[in-house]
Amino acid sequence: MDKESGLAVRKLLGVATMITLVCLGVMPRAAVGESFSGGGGPLLLGAFLDLSELEQSLQGIVKIQGDFNLGENQSLFLLRGGGGFGGSTLRLGGMGMEGSWTFPVLGESAFDRVALTLGGGGFLMDRLIAETDQGGVSLGILIGGGEWRLHLSKSAQGSFGEVIRQPVSLELHRSFWFASPYLSAEFRMLDFVGLRVGAGVWATLSFDDWNVQNGPPAAGGPLRNVIFPALQFMVVFGG
Repeated sequence: MDKESGLAVRKLLGVATMITLVCLGVMPRAAVGESFSGGGGPLLLGAFLDLSELEQSLQGIVKIQGDFNLGENQSLFLLRGGGGFGGSTLRLGGMGMEGSWTFPVLGESAFDRVALTLGGGGFLMDRLIAETDQGGVSLGILIGGGEWRLHLSKSAQGSFGEVIRQPVSLELHRSFWFASPYLSAEFRMLDFVGLRVGAGVWATLSFDDWNVQNGPPAAGGPLRNVIFPALQFMVVFGG
């Protein structure tokens, strides 16, 4: 990533964070309704990722596809995790999630299996901006860190002596920081159970190179900064 691209991403992260924090501070208190004042539960995050840069960096040995393919270079990747929050109007809490995917190897390669893992978590803050008899609407931001992990391996076959001579595995990882402003709606289904649905944008930025497990860092490489829209669904248990 060149200096101008890095500066643009930093500005985007800063502006998104500042706008959300200002909105959280100046918006009026919502009318009394049926939103949750505290709760938590399992969540599902759908990330709309374009990983063509990673695919090209792997020199065409894999075709990267998510859980649902949406067209050329666009897939929906599902991450699972959990989260929780507390507060009547200004709510504080946290979320964490992770997803892993395995891609088929195309043609001849030193590896026959490529797997990618994306995980992250952080601190959330949102403000209730409207309430109804069935729930509420809130505006917030999730700020934290995460990691990309890339695992390439070769199935070992043959005698014991042949197996231990084969280079069978390579693992790399790259950490990042992220900010994700979002808008969410809550729907109370029972007194203590509800559904929280949100939509937002993730902006990630890494200051580190790819690190090779038990080895020196690998300079350069893909996924230094990634921006993508995301949907989140969380079952909330609380009151």
